[in-house]
Amino acid sequence: MIALFDTSSFDVLAKCYYPFDQTEFVLRDFFIDGFKQQQILTSDKVIEECQRLKKGSILTHLNFLLDTSICKPIYSHLLQPTITKKISNLVNNQFLNKGVLGFRDLSETELETEKQGFVNGTDFNLVLAANQFLIQGRLVCIVTEESKTENDGKLYKKIPNLCVPLGIKTMTLPEWLQNQNLTCHFSFPNP
Repeated sequence: MIALFDTSSFDVLAKCYYPFDQTEFVLRDFFIDGFKQQQILTSDKVIEECQRLKKGSILTHLNFLLDTSICKPIYSHLLQPTITKKISNLVNNQFLNKGVLGFRDLSETELETEKQGFVNGTDFNLVLAANQFLIQGRLVCIVTEESKTENDGKLYKKIPNLCVPLGIKTMTLPEWLQNQNLTCHFSFPNP
């Protein structure tokens, strides 16, 4: 199964797991091998977000994401032509967070601007990539720390809710790691 990683999962990996993988590098090597075999993938937009967030600290820990001989990102501009009529209808209807839309008094122009931002954004492009893998008959999941709870006031839904109508599986990083047959022995540095 192909695992498409979003920014939130790389953030958790860098913050919560990587610091304990500093002696044997089992986890780091596992991810590098997964990227080289193209069983772990991400998009150019996720890498850009990792560069912007937290002053780039995610990439300080996961610097292999910047090495194109290891990580060959999915380029979002190549996904745009794959927006079918079905996907377009989902964007206009099911992907909209109608509860938020009801509270925001947006003109048609403002709504179209929001829509274009969403369609060109990181989350939607990961969903598009996953959908393309499904169309090709490949098993895929998006690894994200986002929950289905729509509590951020954004006009468009979060990744888990975007995936439901397309039949795309989502997992959190801990769930995905549990499915990987990976044994790590973390060491804790002495104070």
